[in-house]
Amino acid sequence: MNITRQSIGTLTEKITLQITKEDYASNVEKTLKEYKRKANIPGFRPGKAPMQMIERMYGKAVLLDELDKLINQHLDQYIQSEQLKILGEPIMAADSPALDIDKAENFEFAFEVGLQPQITIEWPKKDKLTQYEITISDQLVDTEIKLYTKRLASRVDLDKVAEECRVLAEVAEIDETGEVKERGIKVKDFLIDFSNTENEEKKKLIGAEKGSVHQLNLKKITDSEEELLYRLNQDNKTINDIPDNFRVTITSIFQYNDHEINQELFDKIFGEGVVTSEEMFREKVREELHFVYTRESDAANINELKKYLLSSQKTELPTEFLKRWLKSTQKEKNEAKLEEQYPALEEDIKWQLIKNQIVNDYQIEVEEDDILNYASNVVRWQMKNYYGIIGLSVDKLREYGKMLLQKEEDVRRMVFDVLDLKVLDVAKNKVKVDLKKVTPEEFYELVK
Repeated sequence: MNITRQSIGTLTEKITLQITKEDYASNVEKTLKEYKRKANIPGFRPGKAPMQMIERMYGKAVLLDELDKLINQHLDQYIQSEQLKILGEPIMAADSPALDIDKAENFEFAFEVGLQPQITIEWPKKDKLTQYEITISDQLVDTEIKLYTKRLASRVDLDKVAEECRVLAEVAEIDETGEVKERGIKVKDFLIDFSNTENEEKKKLIGAEKGSVHQLNLKKITDSEEELLYRLNQDNKTINDIPDNFRVTITSIFQYNDHEINQELFDKIFGEGVVTSEEMFREKVREELHFVYTRESDAANINELKKYLLSSQKTELPTEFLKRWLKSTQKEKNEAKLEEQYPALEEDIKWQLIKNQIVNDYQIEVEEDDILNYASNVVRWQMKNYYGIIGLSVDKLREYGKMLLQKEEDVRRMVFDVLDLKVLDVAKNKVKVDLKKVTPEEFYELVK
């Protein structure tokens, strides 16, 4: 087999493979003999069909399969031996000779490859890298503590309906005479929230006792039509299908009292004895808020670095090749859509190349412990944002973190994330940083 290579454009080369009969004949013959041995053809005993018949039936398919194996094997080997750093995947060259296995014994296949550019990182001396730091105010800490006192509030049963309480009731659709309809709408635990008692229909229940029966228009009690339909189990209907009058029988009256800020609260959130004063409690809450918002700002800061380096580094790409490669990967060859997608692809490729160069230049490595720490932080963030849980021990976070590392694709994604953060650390030590301290509201407005 003969393999040659020539430049055909910017960072684009053509690799030509010339395959002779000697390259494939023995393997094709071996495969056909195996087909003959296993063939079960009517009119012949197993394994006794003539080789000419086997060749007629399977010869072309076996040859095509062998050619495909040779191409994949030798093309990959050539790229590795020549240490070609390619972008995307090799694609068949437009001028590759037509394949005619009926007449030819020797074949030629041509492929185009796009090469990675040589990159030298040039850190800007004047331009500043914008970075964000979200400040944690005392007011933000107060709000967070209030959320925990409400989340851990205690339930107190009441004898009468009062402001700020909640009522559970059995509701049943009634007719014009006030009698319950046999096939009407009925719900056992219908919740009525009295945190807002400006509602005139709700006011009718103020002072009512458990077990008392009332007639109400539920459409005037709830804030939204969708909510009422959901609570009445009538999702498949419209508000016009809901009658005005229901019999409401109060079955339970209760309210939630916010948890006091005391040692019991500290222990419930952070574990027994971890926090022993209100001052320590506030600092731990502040620390947790700082962690959560830092994860938010990290993503924005990495994006700022991406924009900063893309604008400051000269990075040439084999544009025409990449467009052809992108087209070859699409099932629907919509030229307009491909042109629309290309700028984003090019930006991602440039960023990955720049990032990889920084990783190589500064010998950045991701250790196993880096990944486990990152996974633990993911768990910590999820626990806080999804479940309102803080204060898990380091050991418990690492235990849960290991569970996130069961799938190879998840580990690979976390490696990329850790690399991003390490590249950001390098960059912040190499360039001037414009640190903007902002409130959470200002931050989300800036990055939305």
